[in-house]
Amino acid sequence: MPKRNLIWVLALLAVAALTAWLTRPSPAPNDPLWTHFRSVAEAQRVIRENYLHAADEDRLRRGAVEGMVRSLDEFSTYVPPEQAEEFHRRIMGQESGPGLCVSVADGTVRVEGVLPDSPAWRAGIPAGTEITAIDDKPTAGLSEAQVEKLLQGRAETELKLSLRRPSGRKDVVTLARRKFPVEAVEGLWRDAAGNWDYQIEPGSRLAYFRIREFVRQTGDQFQNAYLRAGEPTGVVLDLRGNPGGLLSSGAAVANLFLREGRIVTSVSRGGKKEVYDAHAAGTVPETPIVVLVDGDTASAAEIVAAALKEHGRAVVLGVRTRGKGYIQSVIPLGDDLGLINLTTSEFYIGESQTPITRRAGASRWGVDPHETVAIPAEVSDRLRALREQARLLVLPETAPTTTTAAAADRQRLRLVRELLSLDAQLTWAVQLLHKPEEMQRICREAELQRRREARTRAAPPAATKGSHD
Repeated sequence: MPKRNLIWVLALLAVAALTAWLTRPSPAPNDPLWTHFRSVAEAQRVIRENYLHAADEDRLRRGAVEGMVRSLDEFSTYVPPEQAEEFHRRIMGQESGPGLCVSVADGTVRVEGVLPDSPAWRAGIPAGTEITAIDDKPTAGLSEAQVEKLLQGRAETELKLSLRRPSGRKDVVTLARRKFPVEAVEGLWRDAAGNWDYQIEPGSRLAYFRIREFVRQTGDQFQNAYLRAGEPTGVVLDLRGNPGGLLSSGAAVANLFLREGRIVTSVSRGGKKEVYDAHAAGTVPETPIVVLVDGDTASAAEIVAAALKEHGRAVVLGVRTRGKGYIQSVIPLGDDLGLINLTTSEFYIGESQTPITRRAGASRWGVDPHETVAIPAEVSDRLRALREQARLLVLPETAPTTTTAAAADRQRLRLVRELLSLDAQLTWAVQLLHKPEEMQRICREAELQRRREARTRAAPPAATKGSHD
């Protein structure tokens, strides 16, 4: 075909395609998608024409998305574009900032401590220091959330802090925010060098591990912590207050204690399943384990507690867990709208396929402990504060001496003693670890009860007198 004719043919095809697109049938008036967009457009028109002030069109778009997501369930969330980087960083197990822990009381922002090897630690900012301004913005009257937002930011960006040290001396320091991994696994207290000590009692081989959240590195961090603890003869695994995180990370930690068997199954829309089974490679030696849980233990943390309970590998102690059996997936949106952390599947525990999710009207959800031990709310608040103190390094204002180092050791010892004296759940856990036969009995009885309940659920309903087909 001559080149000129080919050009004419292509032009005619393009015109035909454009005509077909322009004359395509409009969505039917009863099409749900059309009805939805028409409703949103109508609301936007009313706002634009009648609102007292000029409406921000971008905020209206984001608000529409946020409203849709919020209407789904309590776990799906909309993340605007300016927060997306921090959201991804947290999932990846990283945080960026100066490494300061602060408190706000009576309008005053005060340093409680610093994280080891952080910019604040290197700058030697002592506990008790007041932060009077952040990047020349006065802190008086700010909330703790507002202060944290000012402190955090992109790695390698500078942060100027106006300080009033405990001695009264005023100072201005400039720190470079740094990216460092989230410390997901902790011990009972830190030594003077900032390293975690996992020993519960002096001279004993009982180890304590607290998992704060399940990020990508949690499994590796736990393995390293377990190795540093030596060869413990008993383990307390503290999952209290753990909001969960990555399902794969929770399954990996459970697998460290299980040599075989089903850990968890996730089921997504359409019945598609993803199965996590235990394998013997990389597991730790079989030692007695007590898992501590509370009403804030959720998601991936519930997977660990439930799997170890179902397989008879641990005694679970505390109060019933939250019952968050849903899994979210991060889905980016176009048009610079950010992303959605959307509920896309639900998980079920072990071979029994036990659901965790708390549903309206349900009498059972979450993980029921073998041993129920409750802690009063006021004591629980104090314990949270003590655990937060234990994870920080409290630096003195002057260079440490033998005297100040000894005083710091005494302070740490007092903190641990108070924590142990108040924490009835941890105390009970330690007592159980000294009685392995009692732990075995508890697990055996729980397994027998689970089998009886399974048989009851599987049995056909008994025929009643006068019944018929």
